[in-house]
Amino acid sequence: MKFFSIILFALLLITGCTTLKPVQLSSNELQQQLSSGQLIKAGDELKVTLIDGKQLELEVVEVTPDTIIGNEHQVKISEIASLKTSEISVGKTALAAGGTAYAVSVIVGIISFFSLLAV
Repeated sequence: MKFFSIILFALLLITGCTTLKPVQLSSNELQQQLSSGQLIKAGDELKVTLIDGKQLELEVVEVTPDTIIGNEHQVKISEIASLKTSEISVGKTALAAGGTAYAVSVIVGIISFFSLLAV
């Protein structure tokens, strides 16, 4: 049972919890930063809001001076109104790991208690 608990805890630490963080720039500043390649890179996960209000989620494959190429979508930088980037949240990850460890210890305690009663 301890081995199972350690594996579960390790998996939680590896995966982590993510949160979407809005990029606080005007539309023009955002487009300039994206075109220069300073703001995002391949592998980043994004939620993009276009000027027409349409929202897309994508994992960045490549960034060119005028286009973000994602796993399922290509977006022209000139059409982007706002952007949220996915970041690992240390607090959420720690809370999830701690909560899981606590839950596993409670379950192990209950099982141990009832196994002692059965003897």
